[in-house]
Amino acid sequence: MIRSVYSSFRHVRPSRLIPAAVISIVITAAVLAFNGSLTRLYSAPPKNTAKAPFNGRAQSPDIKAIRFVISRHGIEPAELTIPSGRYFVAVDNALDLNEMYLNIDRVNGPRVKNGKTRKGQLKFRDFVDFIPGQYVLSEKKNPGMNSRITVTDAQ
Repeated sequence: MIRSVYSSFRHVRPSRLIPAAVISIVITAAVLAFNGSLTRLYSAPPKNTAKAPFNGRAQSPDIKAIRFVISRHGIEPAELTIPSGRYFVAVDNALDLNEMYLNIDRVNGPRVKNGKTRKGQLKFRDFVDFIPGQYVLSEKKNPGMNSRITVTDAQ
């Protein structure tokens, strides 16, 4: 015959269960608090403190970035002045062009960067080293779309 769980505790008085419950709650709270402090003490360092691998160049602590948007108004901003240096260049396609053929050309000089996005890709990202001078960002399929970039000496 199977006895119910309740029948085995019938002889325990409720007045004796209350102190046991309080003690178990205190022990549980202490364990949780202690476990939380251990997690804070021994947790791994944040991901952003990891050092980048050395690639032979001096690492700059600040990343400079330029964002261009291709819209029905053309490439925005249409003109931009920046100090020389290495930049992360981002071009977003808000016009929903199937493909973009982007060129960054130095005026009266060589092509600095060219890139093509695949069908359905709405953005282009790359690093560009700008030295003082005039540059033009253009989209090959839309000759009227361009942005003029003036690069000054870094100070």
